[in-house]
Amino acid sequence: MDEKVLLELEESRALEREAQRQSKVVESFKSTAVPIHGVVDYDALEWDVYDRVVETSEQFVFYSGRSIAKVIAKSAFTNCQEIVTLRRVIHRHVRHCDLRDD
Repeated sequence: MDEKVLLELEESRALEREAQRQSKVVESFKSTAVPIHGVVDYDALEWDVYDRVVETSEQFVFYSGRSIAKVIAKSAFTNCQEIVTLRRVIHRHVRHCDLRDD
């Protein structure tokens, strides 16, 4: 009986050590970069609210049903890469989007 209890205790300790090792591995892969919020604060956008996005030459228009929920002017962006990034994020989160290719 004592052997069985000792074996279970050793297995439990081994599992705990493995769990700690894995959590350390995960911690080492976390980004240490400070997030930069420019024109778009991606964390603040409630993607499930928007069901359609339309991009014009001047702006991005986010719709919720028939109502305009948010407008982001392109003039607020500092470079084209920010606009390209927003398009990619919109494609991932919003089912119906009419975005430009330029």
